[in-house]
Amino acid sequence: MLRRRAVSEEGVERLNIRVPRQLADELKRLVPARKRSQLIVAATTEAVARLKQQEALREEKIWSDESHPDLTSQEDINRYLSEMRASWERRLSERLSPGL
Repeated sequence: MLRRRAVSEEGVERLNIRVPRQLADELKRLVPARKRSQLIVAATTEAVARLKQQEALREEKIWSDESHPDLTSQEDINRYLSEMRASWERRLSERLSPGL
């Protein structure tokens, strides 16, 4: 039996990985068979990008707790993010409805 390949095998490596059975079952249920690799590649690409960012932050000392004593707890970080999001929303609202 011949198998048709939609993607060229050049530059592609096959990996044998193990995942929890429940995750595999959900993946099979939610994602069509010919789309699973695409989903896994997309998710892995995002995860690797985050890991590379974290690595760069550690190596370059871009961020240090000493430089940001106001952001040492999860509550501090949540407060900061809420304030940033609120300011973005205000600016967006002002741009969308000038003069109101």
